[in-house]
Amino acid sequence: MQKTGGIIEWLVPLAFVGTMSWLIWHLPAFLLDWLPYSSVSLKAQIEAIYLLSDVTPNLTGIFGGHIDIIDFSALVLSPVLAVIGARTVRAAGMEYLGASSIDSAALFIGRVTMMMIALMTSVMLYEVFLRYIIEKPTEWANEMTLWFASFVFLSWILCDAATQPYSYFPSLRHCTPLVAKNF
Repeated sequence: MQKTGGIIEWLVPLAFVGTMSWLIWHLPAFLLDWLPYSSVSLKAQIEAIYLLSDVTPNLTGIFGGHIDIIDFSALVLSPVLAVIGARTVRAAGMEYLGASSIDSAALFIGRVTMMMIALMTSVMLYEVFLRYIIEKPTEWANEMTLWFASFVFLSWILCDAATQPYSYFPSLRHCTPLVAKNF
């Protein structure tokens, strides 16, 4: 039996959530540097959004644009952490770890989802403390929690649809022989 619950099983999904959150937050920097704009007005609007939400305004762009070293590091680390996470994940006693790499990736996404639920709960507790005890609410906690909750919800639907395909897609009942024959 494999040992589960090691520190790498906690840190890799947490680091993956952190790097992906950073990438999503700094998406305007990537859009500004990599997409050609035919409209000067649209580019100015995206640049204004980016400058308003930039967490690291004093860092200069590494390629002469808006993407700084932290943005580029997060871009490189995210797929690396996903591969490491999928390769190092261990199934708990109640979980099934199949032989394929897709099973390992699904188990890693499950770990990421668990981390997001824990982070979402911590952020909401932090927000309640700031709002009602210190009386200085944050602007970002509600939106971040909604994004995390939507990812968790969509992950749950995909997992449930994979295990019970007819509960969400009743029209597939009629084409099951066709699907089974083609796959």
